[in-house]
Amino acid sequence: MKATNKLTLKEVARTLGVSRTTVSNAYNRPDQLSAELREYIFQRAAEIGYHGPNPAGRLLRTGKTDAIGLIFYDRFSSVFEDEQAIELIRGITSVLEKNGTSLVMIPTMSTKQETNNTLSALVDGFIIFSGYHDENSPFLPILKSRGLPAVSIDHKYDGLPSVGINDYSAARLVASKVIESGHTNVIVMSLALARDHHRGFISEYRYLDKTESTAVNRIYGYMEIFNAYSNVNVDIFETSETDLTSDNLVNIAEQMIREKPDATAVVCMSDFMAEAVIRAAKNLHKQVPEQLSVVGFDGIRSGQLMENPLTTIRQPMFEKGRKVARMMLGFEVAKDRKLEFDWLEGATLSKRN
Repeated sequence: MKATNKLTLKEVARTLGVSRTTVSNAYNRPDQLSAELREYIFQRAAEIGYHGPNPAGRLLRTGKTDAIGLIFYDRFSSVFEDEQAIELIRGITSVLEKNGTSLVMIPTMSTKQETNNTLSALVDGFIIFSGYHDENSPFLPILKSRGLPAVSIDHKYDGLPSVGINDYSAARLVASKVIESGHTNVIVMSLALARDHHRGFISEYRYLDKTESTAVNRIYGYMEIFNAYSNVNVDIFETSETDLTSDNLVNIAEQMIREKPDATAVVCMSDFMAEAVIRAAKNLHKQVPEQLSVVGFDGIRSGQLMENPLTTIRQPMFEKGRKVARMMLGFEVAKDRKLEFDWLEGATLSKRN
């Protein structure tokens, strides 16, 4: 028979001398056949140009795609430069691949892209990994209208379960360690608080009116501790959601340090930021930690391989990924989960007299 992409199950079954149900089971219900029979069907079907049912047809019949969408607010390429994101994806795929489920990456760098990609994605549910969306984001009503399950990582959305750590408590721990080390002039280098390309030092009014998010929760945690000491001066520097590359962050960190030359400690909301601050300090001939202490957040591997291992909060990104994937596949109840974090002492936070 001539190879063609238009062969039907009925034609394949007739050619192979088996029933249509047997061919269908080979591709869709492998547990119903012996391994030998399945292999025979795959081999003979491939010889005549048939490589399985049309995925679109299967979707129409079953309503299932065997794929989960990962919504993230970032450039595609930057996800694979971010150790934290890589570890998260490793955790997700460690569960999905064992169950024959694919992961579909859904970037949402703009409102239009966010709407189109969420609306058109052929998936059975969504994992949301983004700290920039607010309750007015267009993807939320789209998720609800599609009736698909969804789980969020870190950020809490109304009506959706989330998996993360207690960012508020972790930030309080960081601030307490900085205070214990005697620092009274501190910079907090923050993740973006909104999708408005803002960058620079901010007042409290910038975050007081923001909805709950990873960055806002951490700021509240830091400031609750710092504000308890009248002799402590804290300046918050907000990075833009487009400040995604290492070299760009180094330049931004240099500008930030120059504007606050009396600062003796920089508290960063990610290890990626902290590594950039350390590079910036070196460019400005400031010794870390003797002249400028730096504390991160995440516990990524590269930070611990530095000449002076980074002092930071370590959070379980791989386990976060595992948890959300298991919830999406129904192996765990989909509900809010707070995972453990711990303090890595490192060597980038020095004591002041």
